[in-house]
Amino acid sequence: MNRWLSVVALLLVGGAILALALGPEPNEEPRAVTEATRVVSLGPSFTEIMLFLGQGDRLVGVTDFCQGVPAEVTRVGAFTPDLEAILRLEPDCVLGVASVGQANLFEDLRRLGLPVEVLGGDSLADVRAAVERIGTLVDAQARASEFVRALDQRLAVPPPGVDAPHAAFVIHHGPMFVAGRKSFVHGMLLAAGWRNTFSEFDQAWVQIEAEQMVQRQPDAIVDTTIGSAAGAGHQVWDPFTPHLEAVRAGRVYSFPAVTPGVQIPGWIDRLVQIRESMLIPGEATLDGSGKLKPG
Repeated sequence: MNRWLSVVALLLVGGAILALALGPEPNEEPRAVTEATRVVSLGPSFTEIMLFLGQGDRLVGVTDFCQGVPAEVTRVGAFTPDLEAILRLEPDCVLGVASVGQANLFEDLRRLGLPVEVLGGDSLADVRAAVERIGTLVDAQARASEFVRALDQRLAVPPPGVDAPHAAFVIHHGPMFVAGRKSFVHGMLLAAGWRNTFSEFDQAWVQIEAEQMVQRQPDAIVDTTIGSAAGAGHQVWDPFTPHLEAVRAGRVYSFPAVTPGVQIPGWIDRLVQIRESMLIPGEATLDGSGKLKPG
């Protein structure tokens, strides 16, 4: 399952003796961040943002899930980051994800005097704010503004109408998880001219049963779990052939695994391309109102 769906309970480590040995005295006020030069990132998307901003050399610690960093950057753990490892790095800023259940860790770090920036990662507004804030912390506001402009450009489109084609965005099988209304993917779909098949769910990520997919009959299925090669991974949808028109019509599309980060403008463009590909004769066409009809 994608890393932000499974959250392991945080194991509390440390105490007064550990605090004396590894960091500031307990209850010391966290230092204010003016410019972060030694950053520990506890979110893969924040690591991606740091690299995008050209500030990867400021990363001293990252999670086991983070990619693209030099081998010498310390790995501080996965769902349960190692408090001792973080303290040994003497960071002047820790970037934490608001939605992953690590509030106790953030509290411990602050109690030991370390500045923690807790940023959201579910919605497009969260992503926009995270890029702007990290850009300020590492003195890369100009590069951050480039991303914000690119994102705002993609979002400056009228919302899709009630007759627009709708897509189910799948991020996991067995059990099946799809994007709900509070996810950044929902905003991506709207910006690309789709309706979200599962927008009635007031969650970021929604576990569904196969019957719920069949009942809603999406015009297209966008699946991050299947390969891009022809037929690669598509066999997971074979059992749905008698039940889903999108499967019978070949409207199951592969997509990269998504994280709430700087690749979103490009992903919106890709979703636009998928929607437009449905205009190919013999696959499907859109009528004047944007409603899907058979080719």
